[in-house]
Amino acid sequence: MADVRPNKLGITDEVELRAAEAEYSHRGLLELRLNPIRGNFDLKHLQAVNHCIFKKIYPDAGELRQIKGLWRKGRSPGGMVPYNVYYKPAEEMRVELPEVLAAAKEIPWESYETATEMAPVLATLYGKLDYQHGFADGNSRTLRVFTQQLVSEKSKLQLSWGHTNVTQKARDTLYLARDAVVLGHALADHMIAYETDLRGTVRVGETVRRSGQSLQTIIERGLTPLSRVQEPTGNYAENPTIKPESPRAIVFATLPPDEGHRKSP
Repeated sequence: MADVRPNKLGITDEVELRAAEAEYSHRGLLELRLNPIRGNFDLKHLQAVNHCIFKKIYPDAGELRQIKGLWRKGRSPGGMVPYNVYYKPAEEMRVELPEVLAAAKEIPWESYETATEMAPVLATLYGKLDYQHGFADGNSRTLRVFTQQLVSEKSKLQLSWGHTNVTQKARDTLYLARDAVVLGHALADHMIAYETDLRGTVRVGETVRRSGQSLQTIIERGLTPLSRVQEPTGNYAENPTIKPESPRAIVFATLPPDEGHRKSP
């Protein structure tokens, strides 16, 4: 039986743990929507977001992953032939992740007037952060919250991930686009050595290209002038009684104003 991540609930079954994680992380995301963490969009801020989402279930919530060496995860969105996604080894991630975040703070976010202008910059940042993969789990949920807050506080636009959670197909489209970018980074770093993984990387890239749904395209669709942001009908962020269909597909709507935000530790 596969090892189950240590948790505060004493759960030893993987299926049961995933169900509990979905429930408790959902509560954490709603808490962040009502009371976002005020921070400097640095490593401490990113860690504070992850901690808030998972603090009720994991004792190491907010801590950077520690397992050294090759880090990869198996994926199969939409019933696609399974493939592996490679991420930065922890020892390299701990050095590079703060550097990626520091560079992001130098980007003139307020200068972007349109979604078309901002989307390639934001997609590049998201891809770099995802490739670093700072946490053992919940990186996508953490990055969606983090980038949404970054855009709303630092620019003239607003980012919504709501359109990526309307259907399972929309979620799978986001996963493929995200993985294609991460695999591109891994390939450039010569981390993909096995022939089967190289074929998987090519397959993911070709699928994204054929669909025309790159990470940049998906993000551009979610960028809207502040006064025009609208969530898709039925998004659970607007109705907390609607539970997310997947623990890895949590999104939420427009963040409240800065007043009353917590500070990251």
